[in-house]
Amino acid sequence: NASTVTDLAGNSNPMSATLSIASDRTAPAAPIVSDPSGNSLTNSGSVTIDGSADAGSLVRLYRDVDASGTLSEGDAQVGQQQLGGSETSFSFNAELTADVANHFLLTATDSATNESVASAVPTITQDSTRPSASIAFGVTNPTNATSIPVTVNFSEPVSGFESSDVSVGNGSISDFVSVSSTQ
Repeated sequence: NASTVTDLAGNSNPMSATLSIASDRTAPAAPIVSDPSGNSLTNSGSVTIDGSADAGSLVRLYRDVDASGTLSEGDAQVGQQQLGGSETSFSFNAELTADVANHFLLTATDSATNESVASAVPTITQDSTRPSASIAFGVTNPTNATSIPVTVNFSEPVSGFESSDVSVGNGSISDFVSVSSTQ
């Protein structure tokens, strides 16, 4: 009888129910980043990364150390979030490395441990260094010139530098011109 098994002593036992195992070799879709929506510049020490992935996925955040845009050896995992069975949204608060372009990757892993290809998060440049300024005069000291050209050079591009930002003693400002974002 095919539905029973018998040992050498003649004891029979019905066979157990059929065992079936599902094979899942399909990786989930790569996570979609909704914020930041593009490359950004910040003076903050951290950034929020939001997006969506397949429901039930384990979403992992990696620091893309070599800025390759692909998950590679040396890329450090800096966060993970398990999504619920119907949950598709994720949010990470990622620490930024100061004064450099920060690159991150995201992957999604399903319950069968299939991992998606990596999604690149837009580049987040952290800049916490204040610009420095140097002042150059167009005449030697002392002078009898009635007009003294002055050039202010900044260590990095700046915005909003206006004549009202300058204090002059024994004179006045005229012909104030911005030459570039650093002058």
